[in-house]
Amino acid sequence: MEIVNADLVSISNRFDDATGQLSITVDAYASGVVQAPFLLESQSPEVIVEGVLDSVTALDTSAADFAMFDEPPSHLFIPALEIGDQIALRNLVLINRCGKPSVHLTI
Repeated sequence: MEIVNADLVSISNRFDDATGQLSITVDAYASGVVQAPFLLESQSPEVIVEGVLDSVTALDTSAADFAMFDEPPSHLFIPALEIGDQIALRNLVLINRCGKPSVHLTI
C-alpha cells in the first residue's frame, strides 16, 4: 500500500483507460505551458503513444505536477500519472525514438 500526500495527487497528467488517451500538462519553457493529448498505439513489445498535435491547447498557468520537456534530447519527464483516480506511475520519461511525433514510454 502506498500513502500519497494529497498535495501530490495528479490532476494534470492522467490516462483514460476507456479511450486510450493520455493527457499531459507540459511546461515547454520558452514555448509556454500546454495541455497535450496522446493516444495509446501499442502495448507490446513496448508501450508506444502518439501525440495528437492538432489537439494541443495553450494554457495561461501551470500546475504543481506539470511535465517538463527537454529539447534536446526530446525527453518528456512526467512526475506522476493518474490512472483510475489514483497515482499509478511516477517519474516517467517519454522518449522520441521514432523520428516522428511518436514517443516510447520508458519506466
